[in-house]
Amino acid sequence: MDDEKHLPLPGLSSLRDLNDLEVFARVVEQNGFTRAAKELAVPPSTVSRRLARLEESLGVRLLQRTTRKIHLTEAGRIYFERISHALREIETAEILLRNVQGVPRGRVRVSTFSEPFLEEAFFDFLEKYPDVTLELDKSHRRVDLIAEGFDLAIRAGTLADSSLIAHKLIPTGMKCVAAPSYLEAQGTPETISELSRHDCVIVGTSIAGASWTFEGPNGPERITVSGRLAVNNMATAIQAVERGLGIGMVAAHLVGHLIAQGKLVEILPGRASSPSAIWVVYPSRALRPPAVTALVEHLIQAFHPGGEKDARFP
Repeated sequence: MDDEKHLPLPGLSSLRDLNDLEVFARVVEQNGFTRAAKELAVPPSTVSRRLARLEESLGVRLLQRTTRKIHLTEAGRIYFERISHALREIETAEILLRNVQGVPRGRVRVSTFSEPFLEEAFFDFLEKYPDVTLELDKSHRRVDLIAEGFDLAIRAGTLADSSLIAHKLIPTGMKCVAAPSYLEAQGTPETISELSRHDCVIVGTSIAGASWTFEGPNGPERITVSGRLAVNNMATAIQAVERGLGIGMVAAHLVGHLIAQGKLVEILPGRASSPSAIWVVYPSRALRPPAVTALVEHLIQAFHPGGEKDARFP
């Protein structure tokens, strides 16, 4: 956005600069000038100047400002409710236009987790589509795609009921494994109950209350485990298990090659938790930008060419 004043169209002398309206809407949505400026990629001074210009042109105060917060005036509340709907309609029209053009371009926001095989797929995608920008959020929290403005997410495990669309990328599951050096020193557990006497590497943020689930003769069987290391990163947990720091319950697709090479040994084969999958999920097919469609198709092709498409969460 620039700071030039635009002349109103003939016969529409009260028409406001849409950029000023967008600035006002973003300040309200982001609950602050600094966050709005970051979202719009402009200096905070530009946000303040444009908002002041809008209030001056309207002849009314829209926001009450304090040192820490902003508050909508009654006039500001009414104005925001009206213009936010109009701005969404304009954004929808632009998305429709981009869809008609059909060329993948623009920004795609993705919530994902740290795995080298995923990162390679994202890098390949950027090389294939030079007009697309990826923003990868690799935090461990479960984001709300719609509320937080994400285009899609990579998720693992059994998915909860949702209106989201899901594509299966990689079938996976869990394996209970240990390094040969650990088993030589501590012995190999022959039953599920014996795991409670072993050091275990916990994938999570806390050792307290950690438990693993196995398939027992009478259904799922859960056992409390403990150890000296808890880490909320699967790759780091696998490295710790390789070093002989304990037994780990880890993603099967990440340790298959290590088992084949003899670097890890599977404990209680076939008894770990039921198979699951890694999924790419997104809110809706409607008005999906070409860049998002291209990324979804690229991931499916990269990991699971014959995978399920347009499957709802089980």
